[in-house]
Amino acid sequence: MGSSRPSLRLNDKQAEKMVVQMAYLTLFLYDLSQGTSSTVLKTRYRFDVEALEEGLRDTVLWLLSGFEKTLEIRNFYFHLKSNCEADSTQVHTVDLAFKRLSRLTFGLMPNLKYRSTLGELIRGIKRTYPNAKSYPGERTIQRLEEAGIRNMHDLVGKTQKDIMTIGVERRYADLIVGYLARRSM
Repeated sequence: MGSSRPSLRLNDKQAEKMVVQMAYLTLFLYDLSQGTSSTVLKTRYRFDVEALEEGLRDTVLWLLSGFEKTLEIRNFYFHLKSNCEADSTQVHTVDLAFKRLSRLTFGLMPNLKYRSTLGELIRGIKRTYPNAKSYPGERTIQRLEEAGIRNMHDLVGKTQKDIMTIGVERRYADLIVGYLARRSM
């Protein structure tokens, strides 16, 4: 924030306040992506979570989508070669770093969308079965979480029957089991 202070014309106190606000926002978004309950969020952050969550989540998802698209090396290749005089090894290092950031960003998006670490499961099912008539959604995630399943690791070894016993519809249980089987190959 110090380097941006001249362009924003912030004094030290204003810059410090902005840093604290951004840190709180970052922590809030992380907790939101981990499926932290509204009650815990209200207690932890002391503001009306529902009023902020919807608009903020949509805005952040939109920004993350754009950010993820900019992380392609071709967007920076000319600059790295001409302005930074980067050699092929350095360009490759930047490419690997951008790919990692892209994967992390792409992985965060469904977690924020569904307010759960199981968002990754839904994204994976949609990618693996693009022609399915319907996909599991928020209600399926709720049922899984109510049964103590917090991440995909908790689903390993579960059968279609196990998942249906939780209250998940058969068609979604089939997709979940099929996706996990393909993923472990």
